[in-house]
Amino acid sequence: MFDKFIHKTLSVPYKLHVAFDKRPKGIERNTLVFLHGVAASSHTWDELLKIIKQDPTFESVRLIGIDLLGFGKSASPKWNKFAVRDQVRAIHRTLGGLFITGPITIVGHSMGALLATEYTARYNSAKQLVLVSPPFMTPKEQRIPSDVLYAAMLDNLKKAAGSKGGKKVAGVVEKFSNFEAKYAKSPAFRRSMDNVVLKGHAWDEVKRLNIPVLLVNGTFDSIVSRANLLKLAKYAHISLAESANGHSVSPRRSPFIVEEIKKALES
Repeated sequence: MFDKFIHKTLSVPYKLHVAFDKRPKGIERNTLVFLHGVAASSHTWDELLKIIKQDPTFESVRLIGIDLLGFGKSASPKWNKFAVRDQVRAIHRTLGGLFITGPITIVGHSMGALLATEYTARYNSAKQLVLVSPPFMTPKEQRIPSDVLYAAMLDNLKKAAGSKGGKKVAGVVEKFSNFEAKYAKSPAFRRSMDNVVLKGHAWDEVKRLNIPVLLVNGTFDSIVSRANLLKLAKYAHISLAESANGHSVSPRRSPFIVEEIKKALES
C-alpha cells in the first residue's frame, strides 16, 4: 500500500536494480549503459561482458547494467502500466544516482533499444546510441496493428505465453534466446509489449535526435523489420551494421556487437 502511494499517487519514479557497475581503475573516459529487452534481464549481456572485460579498449570505460521495471531484480508492481513514461523516468532516477562522469553511450537490445531512444529524446543525456535488434514500428503500422505481420506475431506470442502450453514453448525459446520463461504470463511482459513496442514514439524520436545512432541488425532476425531500419539509415546521423545472426544477443553474435560498440566509442 505504501509503495503504491509513493509511486502511483505521488508519482515518484522507481529506482531500478543496478545489476552491475564496473568502474575503471583510472579516469572514466566513457560510460556504457546497457538496457535489456522485454521478458529478459541484465543477464542478456553476460557473454558480451566477458568479451569486453578481456579487451584493453574498454580499460577506461565504465560498464553499467540495470534491470528494467518489471524485470530482473527491479520492482514489478502489478498496478503499473509499464509504459514508456514509467520506464524512462525510472531509468533517469537510477542513472542520476550513480554519479556518472564520462560521456554516456547507451546500448539497448530489442525493447531496450526503443527505451534508449525514448529516454535520450526526453533527457538528452547520451552522446550516442547503439541499438541492437531495435523493433521500430512506423506510426502507420501502430495505427493498424491487425494488418501488420509484426504486430500479429507479437500478438501470437502473447497468446502462446498465456496458453496451457505456453510455458513449455517459452522454456524452449529461453534456451536459444534472451527470453526468460518466468515472465511469460507476467503483467510486465504483456503491458510492456502493448505500451512500449506497439504504442511508443521511438520511430519519430530517433529521427529527431542530434547524436550518432547505430542500428545493429541480424539478417536472420524474424522480429525486426529490416525495411524499417533501411528507411531510418537514410538519415545522416543514423547508420546500420549487419551480420548473419538472429534477434538475440547470443554468444555467436556478441563479438560482432562488441566490435561495433568499439567503433562507436572511437568515432
